[in-house]
Amino acid sequence: MSTPARPLAIRSDVSSVGQDLLAAFGAATSFVTAIILAAIEIKFDLSIYSWMFWFVIPAGAICSGFAAASGYYAGARCFNHRPTKVLLLNMVVISITTFFLIHYINYYFLIVDGRPARELVDFARYLDIVLSHTAVQFRMRAAKVGGPVELGSWGYVYAVLQIVGFAIGGIAVYGYLKALPYCERCAKYLVAKHTQTRYTADADQLSQITALVRQCALAGRLQDAIAAHATSGSESAGKDHKLRSQVEIKRCKDCDQHWMKFTVSRWAKDEWKEISAAGFETFTAEPLSAAGVGAS
Repeated sequence: MSTPARPLAIRSDVSSVGQDLLAAFGAATSFVTAIILAAIEIKFDLSIYSWMFWFVIPAGAICSGFAAASGYYAGARCFNHRPTKVLLLNMVVISITTFFLIHYINYYFLIVDGRPARELVDFARYLDIVLSHTAVQFRMRAAKVGGPVELGSWGYVYAVLQIVGFAIGGIAVYGYLKALPYCERCAKYLVAKHTQTRYTADADQLSQITALVRQCALAGRLQDAIAAHATSGSESAGKDHKLRSQVEIKRCKDCDQHWMKFTVSRWAKDEWKEISAAGFETFTAEPLSAAGVGAS
């Protein structure tokens, strides 16, 4: 039976008010992140955002950039704003701005010979001094190796790596937001309904179930696919269970459109690694449920 046509929703990504509110969320988390990181650096002489792995991977900056851009994620979810290229640019800019804001807060509160540093030099000169006198402490398994080494002009390269790290953090937030299932008809993010998880140590059995689930899905019988998956493996993970399959169901609260994602993962290096070639995701107008077939 066909369903009556619904009026198209007004997309939040064309709303100037939505854009402004989203920018406010992003700016707020950027400012808060900068204050927290600067306060830690001032009080404990610990610059979390400058942590590097193998001297070239700006892990601290990536995490800091992620935190700075998290306001955009919260705002997008709150206002059902679909990620756009403009939003990506805003996230990257706000993340990079956080790097300079941290330095400015340090500059503003720095006292030199009883006088505020801002009365002695401008911010550009202060930044030049700080970057050209950057010193790094090498560590091996958390233990210090030698003393701090001043980088000189290489301090600018070190700073560029940190700026890139902040940008990557913003991009990561965008990528995570972009991957969330979204109802284009109603301009809303889908809400979680059910998750069905099965564990096994039998690769052949999992391969057969995966083929059956895909076969049912290709035939448009998604509920049968869910039922077939429920008969496989175990609902709880055992010590020997290194393989996992999962059915995730979400729905749109307005039009009741459903979304199903099937994934297969392998336990490796203390985490589940998804086998992307084995999974799939799809939208359907058919109401789906895993409640009566072993949903978790």
